[in-house]
Amino acid sequence: MNIYELDASGILKVELCRPEKLNSLDIPMFEAIAKTIELLRDDKSIRAVVLCGSGRAFCAGLDIVSWFKHSQLKIR
Repeated sequence: MNIYELDASGILKVELCRPEKLNSLDIPMFEAIAKTIELLRDDKSIRAVVLCGSGRAFCAGLDIVSWFKHSQLKIR
């Protein structure tokens, strides 16, 4: 995750950074999102957060293959 500088109006840009997988959500991505929320939660100067994706897609959704690998289930 990239967190950019807060602009003068209190808007913060946060970028998903997994462009090779179209920013699909795997366990490390969920952990990065949770860590970012923890980091920003108490900052009263932030009025809004714009979540965007690096590369050519915002987010392709859940990365099913990585979740199956993590849970040790087999995909046919």
